[in-house]
Amino acid sequence: MRRRGPRTLALVAAVLLLSAGLRVSDNRAGFGELLSGWIGAAQATPTIQTEPDPEAENSFLAALQARESELDARALELAARAQEIAAAEDNLRAQLRRLEEAEADLAETLQRADGAAEADVQRVVAVYENMRAANAAPLFEQMQPDFAAGFLIRMAPDKAAEILAAVDASQAYAISAIMAGRNARAPRQ
Repeated sequence: MRRRGPRTLALVAAVLLLSAGLRVSDNRAGFGELLSGWIGAAQATPTIQTEPDPEAENSFLAALQARESELDARALELAARAQEIAAAEDNLRAQLRRLEEAEADLAETLQRADGAAEADVQRVVAVYENMRAANAAPLFEQMQPDFAAGFLIRMAPDKAAEILAAVDASQAYAISAIMAGRNARAPRQ
């Protein structure tokens, strides 16, 4: 038995399709009309204009020139903005430098002031330490307890004990409570 190739199948399919097309076309329109419409459409050639249209060229050229003018104006505007931004950046850098210098000066001034204040406090502590306890006690009784506690904490423990012993009992209790609780709220870790 001989094998039939794909060409035979394609031929049978084409015949079946042609038959179906004839039946459908009989119902709607003549097959000849349908076939002539397909052939006529295939033979029709599009018309190509070979001469340029001067009016279309002029309008296209005018549109290009208008767009170029717009782009040139935008480029000038962007260049002006870039100059303004560069000037603002320079101004900002100068202000930042002045601010950093002022901050450094302020930090130095605060450090000197803190050092001077600490030196002053140490002098007063030294004065109280060199006083007899009986003479210093009336002064500590007049102070606010937290203020007095600040001085006593800076003193040598034996001298602070002598002064605290000479102070009124209620004032001594308040000062002691403040001294004991000064670091109670400090973070442990």
